[in-house]
Amino acid sequence: MTMMTRACAIGFLAILTLALAANAQTADQSKTLTRSPPKQLAVHIGNEKSERIVYAQVSSLVNLSPFIRKIGALDVRPTTLPHRTYHAFDLRGRPSGTIYMHARRWPKRAAVHISDRRKSERLGYEKVSSLVDFPPFFPGIGALYVQPKTFPNGPYRAFDRRGRLSSTIYMLPIEDLENRKRFDLEGLAGKGDHVTFYFNSGHPGLDKPHYHIHIWHVSKKGEEQVAK
Repeated sequence: MTMMTRACAIGFLAILTLALAANAQTADQSKTLTRSPPKQLAVHIGNEKSERIVYAQVSSLVNLSPFIRKIGALDVRPTTLPHRTYHAFDLRGRPSGTIYMHARRWPKRAAVHISDRRKSERLGYEKVSSLVDFPPFFPGIGALYVQPKTFPNGPYRAFDRRGRLSSTIYMLPIEDLENRKRFDLEGLAGKGDHVTFYFNSGHPGLDKPHYHIHIWHVSKKGEEQVAK
């Protein structure tokens, strides 16, 4: 092999070596550029996730233990307290359950109507028939009631058979009127519609001749309610 041939062979080998080295370096750079970054360590945030969604610990809102046995720590949205959804967590902050609470709404009780007669009884009015020998229901007047302290002048309250107030009656002896006696009597139990003034010769409870001042709280047609 001549000197010329040997020199050419050495030069070719040198060029080949440089090309292979360059290719290796490029491959290393590409590998470095395409390598995925290392995965980040997962962080468990527990019930902090609920707090980020505007949930708060129930114990911070009301007088309740921070941790309830067999339930856990409760979180709730303050705007929905005390109803709606509660989230429960264990001691490590891991979700353990969901609790739904809803207060039962009882149906409204129907209004109880108290009759005029019952209201009068609460004010101390008693049946005249329980005080003297008088019918429990007198046609044209009704069921007659009076307070014992105002007997016999009244006022008397007369009711129909359904316990509705029909009239107020005052009984004034003629003897007292002739003697110009002053009467201080209680007022009416209701709004007056019309008045009937008539004579009575006497009856159980007031056997003297007297006048009835009969003040009706119902119309003329309404008098039919106590006619019989």
